[in-house]
Amino acid sequence: MTRTDFEQILERYQRPVISIIYKMTFNWEVARDLAQDAFVDLWRSRGTIDSRRPVFTLLYRIAVNKAIDYGRKIKTFPLSDGLAAEGDFSETMEARELRATLKQCAERLPPRQRAIFVLRDMEGLSIDEVAEVLGQSAGAVRSNLHLARQAVRNHLVAYHKEVVYEYGL
Repeated sequence: MTRTDFEQILERYQRPVISIIYKMTFNWEVARDLAQDAFVDLWRSRGTIDSRRPVFTLLYRIAVNKAIDYGRKIKTFPLSDGLAAEGDFSETMEARELRATLKQCAERLPPRQRAIFVLRDMEGLSIDEVAEVLGQSAGAVRSNLHLARQAVRNHLVAYHKEVVYEYGL
């Protein structure tokens, strides 16, 4: 990988990598720092990269592992840093509430399930791409995705009951 190749990768994948990490940490500053670390690690491993494989899977693997390691280090992920989508105030109140609820749901997931949930359901990667990024079998990804979705669904049902009760609906 040449410096020009790396600069192109950085330009193309910087925002998606920050986005993935943010969806796992809910903190823009941490997401930027971890993304920078992920790109540094990619650059350092440039001599061992298999050019026949897509570089984004390696980069996403590094980024997700950085976010998981961060979560383990602090023991729990903080909730949102207060921004909808970094300065995006055009969202409706309902959309912001849904985003906050989904963040609460994702916060409760174990790190590996959170990574799978973010990559598959929030970033739109295929099961095979998620498996490659995380170094797991497609079956393990499907199983963890099922568990993550079930946990999110259960939290949403519980949240819905709280709202119904609170507002007497």
